[in-house]
This record gives sequence, structure tokens and C-alpha cells, in this order.
Amino acid sequence: MEGVLALLRDPSRLSYLPELMKIENNQNDYFKNVTDQEMNTLELFCFGTFEDYFKYKSSYLDIPSDRELLLKLLRLTVISVSNDYEKFVLNIEQLLENKEYGLAGGLELLKLSDNSGDIENELLFEEVLISMVDDGILSAKVDDENRTIHIVKAHVLRDSYSPALHSLLVLTEQDVAKRSVAIAAETLSEWYSTKLVPLRQEYEVIEVDDITLVVPNEELDCTNTRKRKTPDQTT
Repeated sequence: MEGVLALLRDPSRLSYLPELMKIENNQNDYFKNVTDQEMNTLELFCFGTFEDYFKYKSSYLDIPSDRELLLKLLRLTVISVSNDYEKFVLNIEQLLENKEYGLAGGLELLKLSDNSGDIENELLFEEVLISMVDDGILSAKVDDENRTIHIVKAHVLRDSYSPALHSLLVLTEQDVAKRSVAIAAETLSEWYSTKLVPLRQEYEVIEVDDITLVVPNEELDCTNTRKRKTPDQTT
């Protein structure tokens, strides 16, 4: 138990997939007799958010009783937000109430662990966010007047899910959709087929005097027609 807990609590660790895979393949002698709840919690810390914890909490370790685990899952959830909304400006109140992440519930649990029930969720969230900015996890700007947050840059990425590397234990394919390599590849393939291929059919890339031009095929056809000599023009 202590080995997995130390791994989960480690403040410098924000990726758990390598360890999860090693344990599954019996390649790590340090972790022996790992329980189902420990494995499930490792999976949660790889791909999940607080919302996933609330959905399946009976499958996980008792996270609310351990402040370090609470704070780690809260940070991982904020990293998910930064990955999903890099360069976006988000309303803080709406973000905290967003059911996809479960941040409001996570902040409430953190307040209970600190006996700091009087502090507002938004202020506590800002404290967590500032600490993550200070640690170089992300770059963000808070607009106190408009109560918004600008996710400038995500410096850390959540673990990516691939069924070739890990078979989900508790989380579902829908839960990890934004972390899924397979779904990302499918989306990219669809974009290529529906957007890029038709675009390439409509435009032609040509080189003129070391300059690359993207020219509509219609215009290129007209140019070629004007240049083409008719029989009576030949000498």
C-alpha cells in the first residue's frame, strides 16, 4: 500500500502511465501485491478527473481522507482543463460548475480536509492555480474584474490513453475520449478526408520564382486556357 501511496502523493509526479503499465506487466519489483483499488486509483490519476472519482468512488482509495491525494487529483484535473482549453478565456464560475471536471466538488473536499469551509471556491481555485503557475505546470492569467481565467499555455500534458497499452479498469472509453490516441487518430483521419482532401482538389500549389503560391484550380485553368494557342495562331 505505502509504495503506491508514495507514488500517488509524489508532488513532482504528474504522469503515471509508465508505472501503471510496469505493474500490470509485473516489471516493477518495488510494487508487489497491489490491490484493485490501488490499480484503479493509478488509472484515475493517469486519465481521470474529479468528476470520474465521484462517478466511481467506491472503486478507488479513500482520497478525501488524504489531503495530498486530494491536492494531486485537483492539480491533475486542472491540467486536463489546461490541455482542453489552451489559449481560451474561461469564466471561473462556469468552469467550477462544469460537470465534466468536477472541480467544485473537489474544492469542497479540499476545504473539509483543511477545515477552511469559509473560503469561497473561486478563491481556493485561484490559490491552487497560482501554485501551479509558480511550479511551471501551466501559464495562466486571472482577470479578477471579469472573473475569468486565460489559459495561456499548458506546459504539462495528461497521459494519453491507448487500448494497445492499457485495458481500462474502471473508466470507460467515453470517460477518456479527450485522452484517447485512437479517437484523436480517428478525428484527424476524418478531418483529412472531409476537409483537407477536398481543399487540395480545389487548389493547386505552384512555385513561381522561388515563391510558393496556392492558386484556385479554376483560376489556374483560366490561365492555362489563355496561354494555349489556337490552330490559326500557329506559324
